Amino acid sequence: MDTTETYKLTKNCSKCGLEKHLYDFSVDQSIKSGRRSYCKRCQSLYNISHPYDNNPIKRKDYDEKYKLTEAYKAKHREDSRKHRLKFPKKVRARLVSLFLSKKPCEICGERKVEAHHEDYDKPLKVRWLCKKHHEEAEHGHKPTVY
Repeated sequence: MDTTETYKLTKNCSKCGLEKHLYDFSVDQSIKSGRRSYCKRCQSLYNISHPYDNNPIKRKDYDEKYKLTEAYKAKHREDSRKHRLKFPKKVRARLVSLFLSKKPCEICGERKVEAHHEDYDKPLKVRWLCKKHHEEAEHGHKPTVY
């Protein structure tokens, strides 16, 4: 076997930097080369050191605790401020709709409804729609059912 054939069967791990055989890398069809950039050993070490990324229950607990931190609250306040500055008409329309009396969904009669504004310049003109029909009105398609 010449050096070009050997080169095709090896790959450098982007984590440890070592040149390893192609079989030391996990298969991943979403990557052009078909193999992950970390070798199996480095990926295993990463998974051990980041348990919250791989366990949805632990991830949820972590997220709930993170939301109580000052860092999260500060980031949330800043994001909210940017949103209010970027979409003042939308924010005003949502605030006005809080003071309107809710009616059943115009389409199906569901009691649990959301306010839908066709035009944010007219915040008092509201259509009351259930979540399903509100998504249809917003995006023009039927929502996906899980």
